[in-house]
Amino acid sequence: MANTIDTQLIHDGETNVVQKYTANLTATDLSSVTLIDPSTLHPTALAGVPTKLRLMSINWALSNGLEATLTWDGATPALLMALAGRGEIKHPRYQGFINDATTPNGKILLTTTGATTTPPQTLTLTLQYQKQFT
Repeated sequence: MANTIDTQLIHDGETNVVQKYTANLTATDLSSVTLIDPSTLHPTALAGVPTKLRLMSINWALSNGLEATLTWDGATPALLMALAGRGEIKHPRYQGFINDATTPNGKILLTTTGATTTPPQTLTLTLQYQKQFT
């Protein structure tokens, strides 16, 4: 059976986006899979289509032994964060995680390590983004 990734768009408003990702890894690790592309999001009435995103919060649950890396995509991609186990990070008082890739295209990529065929590994991510229009 092949790996599967399901994406659920929970909210795509004027300034914020919330998406949930569920992956079932039964074959191999994921390599630079695009989680979100801001050009595919709903345009705002005043600013149009977002060009970048700012990560405001993340909630994750990964099978034991599975690790995930989130990367800002661009000419020179930049590490957003490495994840293992379970956790949550919220940035209500801060500006969130800013895309610092060289020549960013706004996409966030997912790569995993530790996938096994028996038992299958799973991951669930819920990410809240803020749209940017620069």
